[in-house]
Amino acid sequence: MELSLRYATVRTRLRNYLGTRERLLDMFRLLRCALLQGPWQPWLIRYYRARQGGAPLPVNADTMFPAFDPADAARALEVDSYAPGLELPPDMLADMVDFAKRSEKKRIDDPDRECLPVERLVHDPKIVDVARRFLGAEPIFLKSQIYWTIPDGTAVGNALAAAEGGRFHYDLADIRAVTVFFYLSDVDEHCGPHVVIRGSQKRRTPRQILRRFIDDDYALRTYGDRILTVTGRRGIGWFEDITCYHKQSPAEQPRCMLYLIYALHRRPEGEVAGRGRRVA
Repeated sequence: MELSLRYATVRTRLRNYLGTRERLLDMFRLLRCALLQGPWQPWLIRYYRARQGGAPLPVNADTMFPAFDPADAARALEVDSYAPGLELPPDMLADMVDFAKRSEKKRIDDPDRECLPVERLVHDPKIVDVARRFLGAEPIFLKSQIYWTIPDGTAVGNALAAAEGGRFHYDLADIRAVTVFFYLSDVDEHCGPHVVIRGSQKRRTPRQILRRFIDDDYALRTYGDRILTVTGRRGIGWFEDITCYHKQSPAEQPRCMLYLIYALHRRPEGEVAGRGRRVA
């Protein structure tokens, strides 16, 4: 227990220290990517699956998505790193959008603590079922976030408003993790749509691992018709393994998005295994 507390404290301090040192932070990110990927990754996944012993993630009695098939979604994630087909009920969507607007914040961390519909979404039985199937173990709910992309009307500003400057990249939330995205605003090609390269999640060589960013020309030459731009009305959602290459296109109009992350091993800041969140 004491070791877990010390690790959490050191991790938080290191993250705070690196937060203002971008080049050093990028180096640590690449080091972490190298340590958690490569040919040994399947052994790491099996190891942490075997070590799991925590309580099951609680689920609600009813789902918001009665027609959604978790087994199909988990299979699509394995192959394509992308599984669409979610759509929020209108009343839940309206409450989430109202919450996002009332907050008057560009980014809302952990909205599940304040917004009941988001909290219900976190514990939806079909969403949790997909996470269990994909992770091969009891999922750990890692985090939620609502964020706005607010372009400034210039080409440079519109690109900088997008995540990672609108560049294709991959992320590594944990040894194995799954993210659920929802649009909380209508998104067309002018609103900074999410773009995913299906099936680009598998990388094993050092060159593949260290190439966290790729440009559009390389993406088009290498992946061609596997590049998918996700547009649609507010309320649509999908699962994604964000170790695939993905990006947010530069936006000309505002966009609002919600995401949830479920992890195999990593726990939220301030949480100790078996004890829940610590109060600061």
